[in-house]
Amino acid sequence: MNTRMKKRIAVVAPDLEDLGGVQSIVEMVVRLIEASDRYECKIISLATAASDKLSTRLRSPSSWMRGVRTEVRYWRGRTVIHVGCNWSEFEFMRYRPRPALSALLADCDLVQVIGGFPAWGAVVPASALPVANWAATRCLWERSTLLGVGVSPKVLWRQVMTKIVDRLDARAMAQADKRMVMNPLMREYAVMLAPQRSEDVVYAPPGVDIHWFAPGANNAPLPSVPYVLVVGRLGDSRKNPALLLEAFLRFRKLVASPVRLVLAGATGPDDSFWSQAEQAGVKGEITFHASPDKHALLALYQGATCLALSSNEEGFGMVLVESMACGTPVVATRCGGPEGIVSDGQDGFLVGVGDSDALAKKLAQLFLDSDLRRKMAQCARQTAVQRFSEEVSGNAFFGVWDELTEQNHGE
Repeated sequence: MNTRMKKRIAVVAPDLEDLGGVQSIVEMVVRLIEASDRYECKIISLATAASDKLSTRLRSPSSWMRGVRTEVRYWRGRTVIHVGCNWSEFEFMRYRPRPALSALLADCDLVQVIGGFPAWGAVVPASALPVANWAATRCLWERSTLLGVGVSPKVLWRQVMTKIVDRLDARAMAQADKRMVMNPLMREYAVMLAPQRSEDVVYAPPGVDIHWFAPGANNAPLPSVPYVLVVGRLGDSRKNPALLLEAFLRFRKLVASPVRLVLAGATGPDDSFWSQAEQAGVKGEITFHASPDKHALLALYQGATCLALSSNEEGFGMVLVESMACGTPVVATRCGGPEGIVSDGQDGFLVGVGDSDALAKKLAQLFLDSDLRRKMAQCARQTAVQRFSEEVSGNAFFGVWDELTEQNHGE
């Protein structure tokens, strides 16, 4: 008999030591649970790499007898239990149930899966517990720009693994009790998989702390040279840093005054980006801030004239919301997530994927028209407060959890 005062939610996510947007979402969800008077959480992270030391590996015979293991880790001041998998060299095995994970879920009342794509929900055995599967994109969409690059055994292997994981995406999304999505494309996908259960698809974009991400003081000094800000893992080719540089070169000519491009993130662009910038004579106008802390990042947002996002694919685009909350307008490509955030022409601009000319023109429009920039800044802040605050996002999550735990209790 369960005598706990609070319902326990297993927050299950891919390895939290990896870099990416999932970590921010997990932290937001965990904060919601910690602040609740009716829920508590157990954080579980899953193997994502072929070399995961807690997994069994074909290339490590000693792991065969040892089996899948678990390990207590500490992440952002919290306890996390990391779980390996069987035969981790095969990506699809990372999404399969295993006894070590099932044992950890045994004392929980529901599972909240938070993954980049839905396949992570497949780790929970069918009918074991109520499952809310929250996903940003499909594996196939996320890797679309990587799959066609070259012909090699590694590329072919990635293509095969992606096809298998794409099938797992569909199965895990269709089987979840609640299918939580953060953009219109994923909602269409989820409904298509199980149209008879469209009411179980919940639009649940992540939220930001609008009290922290807020406009700076009106009397704050302006930067000596105005800048376009770009935030993200720019070492990831999906962010399309090459397009960003091309747009910046066009943009400089349009504004015809000193401007800078300020980059910030966990990884910077590769050497080819910097070589091209040097050849174009603009390397001195571009700066990169590696993994800025929250205070430095806030200052970058508040000081920017606007933020640019040049990605080929984004499940959401948290940096857009953070920027908008700071009253900094955005220009983003229509790459999936931004279409659910930005109202084109009102609180920012949307341009086509790969269209450097359009990106440059919209950036220049914001730079050159101070009245437009001021109006968009106000609308951007309003959008963030009304649609993407942690309070608004929390309502969607609590609604799902309350429904699932009540249904499970009734059964």
